[in-house]
Amino acid sequence: MYTERRWAALRRALLRHYGPDAPMLDAVVFDYWGGPGWRGAEVTEMYGGRTEEVTGGFRDWDRFAGIAAALDSLTKWSEPGYGEHIRVVLAF
Repeated sequence: MYTERRWAALRRALLRHYGPDAPMLDAVVFDYWGGPGWRGAEVTEMYGGRTEEVTGGFRDWDRFAGIAAALDSLTKWSEPGYGEHIRVVLAF
């Protein structure tokens, strides 16, 4: 499976992306249905009982360089399987 270091890098990149000025979400969920590794996953933001889809996910390297690099690192370690699901909790 993935190393703790890779998970921590993804969590840090997500926290930087959402930053202190954005409403803090509970978690970010990635559902893999094919595509270029984890960067091709469908992404959903979770705010308590409300969810929002991130249109286009984090595919755009220029806009999401830190997140894209962390997702590519996970993919390099282990290619995701169809239907695989990961959830990164951001709120404590």
